[in-house]
Amino acid sequence: MRYIQTIVVSALLLVVWLPSQAQFAGEDKTVLKVPNNSQEVTIGEAPEKDGYCYQWTGPNIVGDSTTAKIKVNPRFPKEDYFVKRISDCDGVEYDKVTVKLVDTISIVSVKPTRCYNDGDTIKREHFEIVTLPEGYESMVTVSPIIAHHPTTEQNPEWIQSVNFRLEYNNHTSHKSAKVSVINDSKPLNISFNPDFLEFEKDIKEAEEVLDLALKIKEGILLPLSKGFPIEIGCDPSFNISAAIPTFSCYCCEGKRVNTFNLPGWGFSGSIGCEAAIPIPALSCPIPCAKTGLFLTIGFSGGLSLGPTYIVWRGKCSYVEIPGELTVEIHGGARVQALDKDFLSLTAQLGGVASREFSWKLGKPFDIGHAKLQCTLSGEIVATSLIKVPFNVVLGEVVLE
Repeated sequence: MRYIQTIVVSALLLVVWLPSQAQFAGEDKTVLKVPNNSQEVTIGEAPEKDGYCYQWTGPNIVGDSTTAKIKVNPRFPKEDYFVKRISDCDGVEYDKVTVKLVDTISIVSVKPTRCYNDGDTIKREHFEIVTLPEGYESMVTVSPIIAHHPTTEQNPEWIQSVNFRLEYNNHTSHKSAKVSVINDSKPLNISFNPDFLEFEKDIKEAEEVLDLALKIKEGILLPLSKGFPIEIGCDPSFNISAAIPTFSCYCCEGKRVNTFNLPGWGFSGSIGCEAAIPIPALSCPIPCAKTGLFLTIGFSGGLSLGPTYIVWRGKCSYVEIPGELTVEIHGGARVQALDKDFLSLTAQLGGVASREFSWKLGKPFDIGHAKLQCTLSGEIVATSLIKVPFNVVLGEVVLE
């Protein structure tokens, strides 16, 4: 009885072992049919070994049928190929592979391999695309091709849908995939003027122009014939800016990394000079008070530097010092009562030339692009305390 049990166990082991050893014909293949039926495919996966002989049988075998791998030229929707392998050690083994012939191409799966930053280009090479038959990934089109993070979305990471399309022989295959789009914007700047008495200064100017108006009303100051002098004034300004440190994320070389933005201080200064030329027929000369229509012409220039950014982004970390140089020439008209700080309306056309520049630690100095703008600007002033400026860009040209 023990002898019989041993024979049964050995037979069962052979039944399990032999099929597992006979997987040498390779996986089934799917081939795309071409108009002249010249399609070919290689089948068989076992490497050439000494002491092994092969014999393939099946339709439309191309060339030698006694090697481990052979080429076939399928002509029908489904063709079976059989292989017999003979060796001194393993004896005779059999296996089979099926080749299917199709006239359409389908997208089987799409898998993203990276993340994107807002504005990055989405390329087909960024995805693992599998087609049936295999090898036609280059025929797949991708849309959209620009990674977009909505400006209304507060979360720095946004999931965008990307569509894939493949057309062949009046057949269209579709797939979609989700990609991560990150918008790691710089921290919000906070600007302030170092002159903390500015509000008190405005109040004093408001008191002076109100007192002037009262004196004129009571007849203390009357119009005198003193001509129409041209008013020339220059107004310098200086600002300090800072920003709030922020934590966020970023797509560095296709990998999502956590980020930390540590901003420093920024400085900006400007000076503007303007000449106001009264029109005699539309102006009234009063000592200490000017009323009427004035032509204005002036220029201004400014320089800003910073704030400095220390941005930790893994391999993409950097230190940056940005800046901008601006020059403006403008001309227009102003209507005022008593004084421009009492009640006035100014409107001007101007030309603005600016150039941004940036320096990142370890990289060449970047002078950026020059920008020319045509603007319509102005300001409404009432008693020095109420100031409503406006500025409209009428046209813009960016120069290399």
